Amino acid sequence: MNRAFRSEDNELGDVYIAPRAPLPPGATNYVTPRGMRLLEEERAGLEAERDALQSGDPHDHDRIRQRTLVNGQLAALRERMATARVIDPADQPADVVRFGARVRVRISGGPMDGEEKELRIVGVDEAGPRTEDVSFTSPIARALTGHAPGDTVRISPDPRSPQFHILSIDYEEARRD
Repeated sequence: MNRAFRSEDNELGDVYIAPRAPLPPGATNYVTPRGMRLLEEERAGLEAERDALQSGDPHDHDRIRQRTLVNGQLAALRERMATARVIDPADQPADVVRFGARVRVRISGGPMDGEEKELRIVGVDEAGPRTEDVSFTSPIARALTGHAPGDTVRISPDPRSPQFHILSIDYEEARRD
């Protein structure tokens, strides 16, 4: 790093605060009620961690560095929560894929040919690479949104890309989460 951006007496060094999942420019930060609860739980956990780090040796650099990290994470989380718009699945049309829907699809083509998958369209902070929860900003969610059971969609215009046949849409389970 350029020395102009570092303090010579900065004993802590740089503290890197990982960014939250990105939202496309201008996108509304939609969250499900479950997603908002998860954000609130995350905030409570970070606040408890911060409070635990408040006491102790004022010269303990590891503790100070950890507290700085937690304070940065809290600031980013509060900013994300301030922009959150909770969408209740009960308010969504039952026969069309929208935010909060649990969608069952059968895949045609590609390595997953013939497989059935269940996906839930959620906010960016709820989505995960190892879960069935996909962000509303993801290509698959954007492709499915607005479609109904019986429709077939592709994520890509490439005719060799897999097709997703929508088998069912469920908002009831999302309401219970």
